Amino acid sequence: MKEATTQLEINREGTFAILESFPYTLQEALSDIIDNSLDAGAKTVLVELNHEGDEQYVVIKDDGKGISESEFEQVMEIGRRRQYSPQDLGAFGVGLKSAGLTHARNITIFSKQIGDKMNVRRISVPWMKETGRWKEMLHSDTNSPVVEKISEKT
Repeated sequence: MKEATTQLEINREGTFAILESFPYTLQEALSDIIDNSLDAGAKTVLVELNHEGDEQYVVIKDDGKGISESEFEQVMEIGRRRQYSPQDLGAFGVGLKSAGLTHARNITIFSKQIGDKMNVRRISVPWMKETGRWKEMLHSDTNSPVVEKISEKT
């Protein structure tokens, strides 16, 4: 019998639906994201709960090493594996994405390394649904009052 193969495709819209359905409590989601800060060498992590108009949002700010422009694609890739130490909570490359999307429709990351400019990336499920552009990360120069307010502080 001749061997048959079929190429396996990954449906990105379905993948985001899976991430949104993870059973994270808000406390677990925040803990998972704070763990990323600690993995990046943060000594201080500040968590703010805020609102702008009728939008509620959480800001998690730390003094860790930051994410460079060239690292963003790797950091935001779903399932991207890296070297994990035994004390790390994460191990599968989905923590930030699933923790954030369980409780929010948009995840915006502002990150700055010493001596570098601010880098901003946004996962926006409403934008991806509206445009059908599931492969892309949206830069956060959007018309979001929350993003504008945070940009003023950074």
